[in-house]
Amino acid sequence: MCGILGYLGNKNGVPLVHEGLKALSYRGYDSWGIAAIRGKETIIQKEVGDISKCAPMDAHSPIVIGHTRWATHGGVTDNNAHPHTNNDGTISVVHNGIIENYHLLKEALLEEGYTFTSETDTEVIPHLIDFYMKRGKTFKDAFARTLKDLKGSYAILAMHALEGIHFARNGSPLILGIGDNEMFVSSDIPSFLPHTKRIITLEDGDYGSLTPLAITNKGKPVKREESLAHWDLEVAKKGTYEHFMLKEIEEQPLTIRKALNQPCELIVKATQLMDTSTIIFVGCGTSYNACSIALTHFVHAGKQAMTVLGSEFESVLPYINNKTLLIAVSQSGETADVIDSIKSAQKKGAKVISIVNSPSSTIARLADLTIPMNCGPELCVLSTKSCTSQIAILMMLAFALQKKDIGLLKEAADTALHVIKQTKPQMQQLARKIANERSMFVIGRKSLAHVAREAALKIKEVSYIHAEGMPAGELKHGTIAVVCDGLPVIVFADNQTRAHTTSNAMEVKARGAFVIGIDSKPSHAYDYHISIPDIEEATPLIALLPVQLLSYYLALERKCDPDKPRNLAKSVTVR
Repeated sequence: MCGILGYLGNKNGVPLVHEGLKALSYRGYDSWGIAAIRGKETIIQKEVGDISKCAPMDAHSPIVIGHTRWATHGGVTDNNAHPHTNNDGTISVVHNGIIENYHLLKEALLEEGYTFTSETDTEVIPHLIDFYMKRGKTFKDAFARTLKDLKGSYAILAMHALEGIHFARNGSPLILGIGDNEMFVSSDIPSFLPHTKRIITLEDGDYGSLTPLAITNKGKPVKREESLAHWDLEVAKKGTYEHFMLKEIEEQPLTIRKALNQPCELIVKATQLMDTSTIIFVGCGTSYNACSIALTHFVHAGKQAMTVLGSEFESVLPYINNKTLLIAVSQSGETADVIDSIKSAQKKGAKVISIVNSPSSTIARLADLTIPMNCGPELCVLSTKSCTSQIAILMMLAFALQKKDIGLLKEAADTALHVIKQTKPQMQQLARKIANERSMFVIGRKSLAHVAREAALKIKEVSYIHAEGMPAGELKHGTIAVVCDGLPVIVFADNQTRAHTTSNAMEVKARGAFVIGIDSKPSHAYDYHISIPDIEEATPLIALLPVQLLSYYLALERKCDPDKPRNLAKSVTVR
């Protein structure tokens, strides 16, 4: 949930790391810090708040580590910000993950006379390295010995003035960037993309040093293959846009097409894996909603299929066997609960297809087959283009099972630009009208019920307005009790569901609700109508677009940062 970055080279690493941390701030942005070696001393800068609003310290150093934080242990304070050091300041550490046994380690270190200045779990790491160095070990050996004491998930960078940067990965992502006479080590590629596309993806259990590059696993030297990152640097920039969120919303006509543009042999292999008795979809947040939106199409293909949240996967384990296919969906490819689900399913013999945006990610490497989303870096914390890419791929797989042409999906991609342009001014106007509301509901039927859930998630994530999405038929089973005069209710309807859904809309309208219809046809049930085309089964692909825009403009009206909603991080790598 945090982002870490290290640099070793012949340039001044301070501004490079500062700029790179900005590209990692989707992983956490409540505080940040940088440690740089200057001569034989280490200088540190720590700040609470958004790194993009702060300047780097005025220092020159070719060896630098940095961290942008999403708090898990300890409040948002300067003291709790990384890097953390040993008591004499010679060892600096940044860490992403959770050290589960830090309480026991901290108690032991306190008894040895070590003092702590933070509430974090991370601070035990530099003290442990120091503890072993004072007992005769080199920095390299002390670092390796410290890793044996740690329980939990982590990606760690440890820096020493005389020994450079050492790294370790166990359950949290860590990637090396290979430049010209310079090295990067980071949580994610965009942090060093302006400098190199040459990468080495580290495996769990890997640890080593940048000076010289050496990787060890289970006490033995290992060699990891170098590859090229196929991300476009321009996609990782805002360009003329004020926010990444709007840029990524407007990229969807292209990204949906890219998601559908998969090699035929890949879809054939996926279809072969889907020739099984049971398909289980697993995801978290938006990815779970994408799975739920597409689920009906797999049922229509004659499959016994279900969706399950990664955090609740244990509840379906008794039903998994060697005839089960798990389809794991994750934008980052590093979602901890999804990784755990895959490992649990594989132990019971299940095969795995992954749908991810990072082909070098943990989930991609665990899967039997990976289908890339191809939507490029998504740097807004909220998922927009990745969501529609996931839906497009899942629907394409369902269509392949039914031997159906994907013409409807291509039509949705071609229609997306028109929908965005047409509804954009309406969404700006609607946002001004409802920005001061404290709550709203979003309803739909069949696949559109799950579109409603994703729409509600977008609204509350970015505008902080309580929004609840549900099947329209469930309103009268309790929720209608809280409908009151002026309450916004967003209604998704299409040709298949319109009759029953507008009947539910009339029920809330009769109780004073302000009804917003997203539908290809107007209705007397709607107080405010947003027209979108009906593209039959592919309608969910474009139905989300107006509400993504509405969420963005609600955030602006309420003076919220659309790219960095409070308390959220994009890549959830802790449980």
